[in-house]
Amino acid sequence: MENIKIDVNNNIADIKLIGHIDSKNAPQLEAFMDAELGSHEIESVILDCSELVYISSAGLRLILKLRKKYQDVTAVELSPEVYDIFELTGFTELLNVRKRFREISVEGCEIIGSGVNGDVYRIDDETIVKLYKNSDALSDIETERSLARKAFVKGIPTAIPYDTVKIGEYYGSVFELLNSKSLAKVLAEDNSKLDTVTHLYVDLLKKIHSTEFREGELPQMGAKSLTTVDAVSPYLSEAAAEKLKHLVGSIPDDCHMVHGDYHLKNVMLQNGEAILIDMDTISLGNPIFDFAYMFNTYVGYGELIPNNSMEFLHVPQDVCGKLYYDTIRLYFPGITEDDINELVDKAAVLGFMRIMKRFIKKEKTEEHDRFIAICRRNIEERVSRLDKLYI
Repeated sequence: MENIKIDVNNNIADIKLIGHIDSKNAPQLEAFMDAELGSHEIESVILDCSELVYISSAGLRLILKLRKKYQDVTAVELSPEVYDIFELTGFTELLNVRKRFREISVEGCEIIGSGVNGDVYRIDDETIVKLYKNSDALSDIETERSLARKAFVKGIPTAIPYDTVKIGEYYGSVFELLNSKSLAKVLAEDNSKLDTVTHLYVDLLKKIHSTEFREGELPQMGAKSLTTVDAVSPYLSEAAAEKLKHLVGSIPDDCHMVHGDYHLKNVMLQNGEAILIDMDTISLGNPIFDFAYMFNTYVGYGELIPNNSMEFLHVPQDVCGKLYYDTIRLYFPGITEDDINELVDKAAVLGFMRIMKRFIKKEKTEEHDRFIAICRRNIEERVSRLDKLYI
């Protein structure tokens, strides 16, 4: 039929709605659907609305009958106009509904941030976009948006995404950040600003760690870390694996925020204010978790890949090392050198544990084995002399 196409595969009905669906053609469409679907055991229905221009109440009743007959119904690629009709009539609460996303390109755009799940690009002077590495990232985008809102309400200076876009086969979140640049870029352009950058960086870190949530409002970082222990333990000596599990398991749960990927590219400078981005990793936990992830960025990966800091941050390794130790001294005024060394040992255990898990997942190569050996040595040496990992 002119206004509908139906294809059934593996008990999934793909129904494409085309043009106008209204009282004039709804009865014929219903009869056609009943005839096409009646001979199949349908488990789910996907309504492709990419070419749907308008749908009236008669068309909506047709979809309602589908929803009553088949529990799993999803409408995708709705234009803003059609989506508004679905939303106003309550259909966004009756079935899964996905808008058609604006398509953009990041070709030639500057990468200003990089995190666990995606890269952040500067689109123009006013906007940035986070491109997710997962091609099915819509749920991840909504999760990060929710986490960012929670942090923003608590007073954390962060950008809230206001749009979701399509970038090739991937999805991205769009943020407004006027005339901002990352602290990594500030430092890469002028190393003499290290002291200024460090103060901004530490002030925001303290703000993060002093922000308290209710238990269960965010995930606990300690629970995530125990899964990492399970992944790396087979590569450690039995004694080291047992002690590592005890040390990580003994880190007390905490209701204060940690970022989970805190580095210079994830802090933007806008009008003199440090603004946090890449919020999909925020959790609750002891501050040692952030010091561990910072250790990886500024020190740990440098032991594996000598030019890592220049490739990732465009900042020399010695400047990154100084930033890390200056961060500790500024965060803990009056801290002794012995206490600094102990804190770094704690951070290194958690940091190398995370690096090790990452390389375990990668394809095995000679370099892969060398990296795992370095991580193993760093973990085993330190756990043998530590009694706890938390601060």
